[in-house]
Amino acid sequence: MTTTRPGTAAARRLAESGVAGIAPGLTDAEFTRLEARFGIEFAADHREFLAAGLPVTD
Repeated sequence: MTTTRPGTAAARRLAESGVAGIAPGLTDAEFTRLEARFGIEFAADHREFLAAGLPVTD
């Protein structure tokens, strides 16, 4: 049995709702650059959500 992780499930639900589209997610290299540039560290669940896909609207 495969368990869907919360961030991945949230991205899927958002896409299915029609509220926003989902663009390709961030790569590990992109997370590393963002965290270094802004001096932050993404929480694991937020990182998972943004890796699964980026919400976009028109």
